[in-house]
Amino acid sequence: MDSDDSRQDLPFDDLARTAEAIARTAEISARVHDEVGEHLPSAAEHAARDRMFAAAEREAAEAYRARRIPPPHVREAIKASGSAEEAQAYAEKQRQEQQREAAQPGPGPEQPPAAGRHD
Repeated sequence: MDSDDSRQDLPFDDLARTAEAIARTAEISARVHDEVGEHLPSAAEHAARDRMFAAAEREAAEAYRARRIPPPHVREAIKASGSAEEAQAYAEKQRQEQQREAAQPGPGPEQPPAAGRHD
C-alpha cells in the first residue's frame, strides 16, 4: 500500500470509529431510558429508538470498514431514529416492504438458460 492509498483509507477509518462511538453512546442512552421508564412514560419508546440508532450506526461502521458508503436502509434507519414520528414511518415502510416480499411468488423450479444466453 503506498502513501496515497493509506491516506484514502483514513476517512473511512475515521468514519467507522465515529459510527462505533455513536453506537456505544446510543446504547448507554437506551439503558438510561430503561432505568427511568417507570417515571417517564415515553422512555421505553425512546430506548427503542436509541437501540435502532445504535444498530444502524454499527452497520454503517461495517460498511465504512469495507470502504463502502452505508446502504440506503441504514441511512434511513439513522434518520428515522431521530423522532417518534420518523421511527413510526420507518417501521411502517419496513412492514410494507416485508408484506410485498411475502406476496411475491417464490422462485419456481430452476429453468436452464434460454438458448444463446449465458447470464
